[in-house]
Formats: sequence, structure tokens, C-alpha cells
Amino acid sequence: MFRKVVFTLFFSLLIARPAPAQIHSGPFHSAVGVQTDDPLAQFKALDEITAKAGSPIHFLGVSSFLNNSQAVVTTTIDDSSHSVPDCIDALDRYGVKATIAISTQRAPILELWPRLRQAIDNGHEIASHSRRHKCRWPDSEPFCRQAYSQDEMLGSRNDILANTQQLYVWSWVYPCGNCAQYEFIHTRLSQAGYLVARNYPDEANGGVLVPNLQTWALDPYNAAFTQVVQKKGGIAPAGRTDVPDLNSKFDAVYENHGIYHFVSHPAWLDYGASNFYEQHLSHLSGRPDVWYVPLGPLYAFQVLTENTVVSPIQDGKS
Repeated sequence: MFRKVVFTLFFSLLIARPAPAQIHSGPFHSAVGVQTDDPLAQFKALDEITAKAGSPIHFLGVSSFLNNSQAVVTTTIDDSSHSVPDCIDALDRYGVKATIAISTQRAPILELWPRLRQAIDNGHEIASHSRRHKCRWPDSEPFCRQAYSQDEMLGSRNDILANTQQLYVWSWVYPCGNCAQYEFIHTRLSQAGYLVARNYPDEANGGVLVPNLQTWALDPYNAAFTQVVQKKGGIAPAGRTDVPDLNSKFDAVYENHGIYHFVSHPAWLDYGASNFYEQHLSHLSGRPDVWYVPLGPLYAFQVLTENTVVSPIQDGKS
């Protein structure tokens, strides 16, 4: 389990990349951020910092977000479509980091891998959206048992590992929002090593438009989000493109020191600085007190902080 952890090392302490064909029998949570030696030994200037402070340094607590940021901005974009590169380009223009959920055996995935590899180098995350994106409305338990096979869950993860330099696949995105309510699906996802699974609730009745989650999901394997930012698509009765409405929702989350998580399908967006998507990205971007992070690393940070114990260390002088 977790022992001594240094938060500044969070992103360098990633677990080793498994072989593409390897199947793991249990979750990887205990391997995220483990530091087995003395973390204080890595801070050679600690005595100098203490001297400059002029008084003893006191531990106040673990920050809610990395570097004590006021709020978080994260986004997930769904589907293997020809519009994915345009969406990544737009995100990069504004410095917003995304979880890019792809189905690894649906066209045009072969055309997308080079751009996805570039996205990883720029701080984005590739998530599994299954291999074949099987959907049914409404879903059923028999359908979910068949659709969420090892081939779909482990196979899609291994496809990502085999075709990119990403160290691990932490995030799952439910195709069509199906099956997110079943505990046996959550167990399968955990056993496959996923840390978080994002839902897409009640699409037919518009429940996807503003689920209004502004913090951590109570159940990370049925994780909602704040709002969609996209035109009408799929079976939803409407989209959500009004820029003042989009921006005001973020503003509320920001003022409440929360997590702003918006969802988009690249095929249901208009690109360019004058269009709703990039106007909203512009409103979010460039804030020094916001942590721009993909969904998987965000939930890995939560796992890390929840399993961290801070204890005073005797200096041997007392």
C-alpha cells in the first residue's frame, strides 16, 4: 500500500507499462505514486528553506488539488471520428488538457494514432471507449455482461498501450452511457486496472446536458460531469452551445473551488475562434490558479491523497 509520498513527484511516479497482451487480475491502485525510500532525502535544501523561514515549518494539510490550485478544469472527448485531430488542435490552442476516449477497433482509428501520440506528448490522456462501441437503448443486464467482455475492456486498453507511448490507461468512458449502473461492471473495470469510468446519463431525456457534478464522483466507476459543450447529436433532445450559459456554469464551479468537467463529441463541434467551442475554451484558459489536467491523472491524484499519511519526524535533538 501507500507509504511515503512526495506530491511534487506525482507525475514521475507512474507505474511501469505492462506488455500489450498482459492481463492483470487485480486493480493497480496501490501502485500509483508509491515511494519506498525516505522522501525528505530528496530535498537537499530543506535546512536552508527552514532557516529562511525564520520559524519552524508546520504542516497545515494536504491540498485539495495539485499545487493548491483553486479549481480544476478537465474535459473528456468521445469517439473515434475524423474530427478528433481538429478538437485536439483547438484544445492545444488554449492549453486545456483532455481525456480522449477512443474505440480502438472502429474506423478511422488507424488514421488517428499518430495524432494521438502527439497529444500524449502534450499532456493529454488516451482513454478506452471500448473496442467496438457496442450500444443498446435501453441497455439490459444480459447485454452488459456480453458487451463488457475482457476483449472489449482489456483488449481496448492493450490496443492503446501497443499503439502509443502512454504508460497506463486509467480512464474508461461508457459507450452511449450504457451499463454504468451495474456493480458487476464496476468490478470488472477495477480488475482491469481502470481508476475512473465516466458515464453519459439519460441521453434520451436530456440528462446528459447538465449532470452538474462539481467535485469528485462519489463512485468513480459511475462518474458524472458538469455539463456538455456540443451541438445536438445522438439521441439527446438538444445540445448546449450558448456561450454565456456555458461560461457561467464554469464560473460557479470556479468560485466554489470545484472540479469543472465538460464533455464534447468532436463531430458535434464548430471550430474557430468565433464559434461556441473555442469561445468557451478561451474563457477557461490561462488561469494561473487552475489545474488543467486529464481525468485519469485527476483521479489518480485523489487515490494518492486518500492513501497518504503524514507523520512528524523527530530531528534527534529533543
